[in-house]
Amino acid sequence: MESSLAVLSDPAGVTSMCGTREDFLVPCSCLNSTVCGLMSRTVLNENVIGPDDFHGVVYYGDLAGQDRTYQFIRAVESRFGSSAADISENEPPAAEGLEEVRKIAEDFGVTDINLLKPGIGETTRALLRRMPGVILMKKDADPNAVSHILRLAKDKNASVEEYPLKRYAACGLIKNIKNIKNTKEIAADV
Repeated sequence: MESSLAVLSDPAGVTSMCGTREDFLVPCSCLNSTVCGLMSRTVLNENVIGPDDFHGVVYYGDLAGQDRTYQFIRAVESRFGSSAADISENEPPAAEGLEEVRKIAEDFGVTDINLLKPGIGETTRALLRRMPGVILMKKDADPNAVSHILRLAKDKNASVEEYPLKRYAACGLIKNIKNIKNTKEIAADV
């Protein structure tokens, strides 16, 4: 049995088990939580994850009595018609997302790619929970898919720049507080 990652949307092209390669807003991006299940979002915290580990998750076993995962899955399954595509028919992953992130980092002089938040969901999270400096937007991004990003960017005084994104519709660049000397600028963004 192959061990792989299954996701709703994979614009980065890293897994063959995905619903789509389209970049769209996944609900847990706004919630900063899981929509269902007993596992947290991924965690990358040096107090919990070792230097040779990948991202980890928190298991919420104490909430098992309230878990509604299978109800959620059945509700989603009920929406599938007989013409639903078999997940195994997805094109093989191209793994171009990380290359694009590295190119953005190079173009903007970002040394820590963890400060880049590619995709509509991660850009939204950056605008809701972090201090974004710049939002990169694909020229032909669907206005309905990114209108909330434009509004949040305006509210957070983050500049929006057109950028030739290929895999993503948007990408947020987080300000590195350690490199900001003007405390008024930090306070204005909090």
